[in-house]
Amino acid sequence: MQNSTSTHRFGARRIAALCLAGSLGFFGALGAAGAATDKADTTYVTKAAAAGMLEVQASQTAITRASNPDVRAFAQRMVKDHTAVGDELKSLAGKKGITVPDSLPADERAKVDKLSAMEGSKFDKAYAEEIGVKAHKEAVALFDQASKNAKDPDIKAFFTRNLPALREHLQMAQQLKPAK
Repeated sequence: MQNSTSTHRFGARRIAALCLAGSLGFFGALGAAGAATDKADTTYVTKAAAAGMLEVQASQTAITRASNPDVRAFAQRMVKDHTAVGDELKSLAGKKGITVPDSLPADERAKVDKLSAMEGSKFDKAYAEEIGVKAHKEAVALFDQASKNAKDPDIKAFFTRNLPALREHLQMAQQLKPAK
């Protein structure tokens, strides 16, 4: 009889250990999925920060180098709007423990440098196409994706709230008619 009780206890312990191990595996997988979700949200935030810095720096260059007054006015609006959104994003990132870049990635820096080497109507055209249209199409796609897929409600709300302004910027850029 005692053997039966010992065997029963051993079996119960074994089952409990297996259940615990299974639970740890299950909850560990959930934790890994949560980390992946956090990583995706972090990627949205860091990409948005880099895109905003590109807009601001290229637009600051446009304010001084553009020959077309419409291009210059567009650039001034981009500096104002993207600086405000960038400040909001930095604040949000800080609250979420996300480190945003404080300088442009090398590929984005190269775009600003290339623009800086241009003058007159050539500059106006390149800025309108590269920063006005292309960069805003990319930003709209990023903000649209993040507004639908971000897991953190504050991050999702940030992207949702700022998407309409980016769409407006894109429309404005598409209407720019710099001299050829």
